[in-house]
Amino acid sequence: MCSNNITLLGDAAHPMVPFLGQGGCMAIEDAYTFGVLAGKLKNDFKKIQSVYEKVRLKRNNKIQSTSMMQGKLNHIKNPIGTFIRNLVMKHTSVMSKRTKKIWEYDANKELERLL
Repeated sequence: MCSNNITLLGDAAHPMVPFLGQGGCMAIEDAYTFGVLAGKLKNDFKKIQSVYEKVRLKRNNKIQSTSMMQGKLNHIKNPIGTFIRNLVMKHTSVMSKRTKKIWEYDANKELERLL
C-alpha cells in the first residue's frame, strides 16, 4: 500500500490470517522487493511504489485468500465434514501442492517480468 512518500510493508499493508503461517514471509518478500526496486529504479520512489504495488498486490491477495480458505477448513464443526477433511488431507497431496506453489515463488523472476 502506497500513498505519497509512504509505503507500507508486511502486516502494516496487508495483515495475514495465520492459517498458512505466511505473514512473516510476506513481510520479508515485501521488503526484499522494495529494496531491489529502489536499487534498480535509482530511488525514483513514484515508480518504485507503482511497480511494487503491481508485483506484491496479486501475491499478497492470493496468499491471504488461500489462508482464509484454510482457516475455514481448519474450523469445520460438522463431524462428517471434519472426517472427510481429515481423510482428504491424510490421503492426498492437496497440502503439499499448495505449499509447493507458495514456496516456489521467485521475487526476482516476478520483477524481471515487469521491468
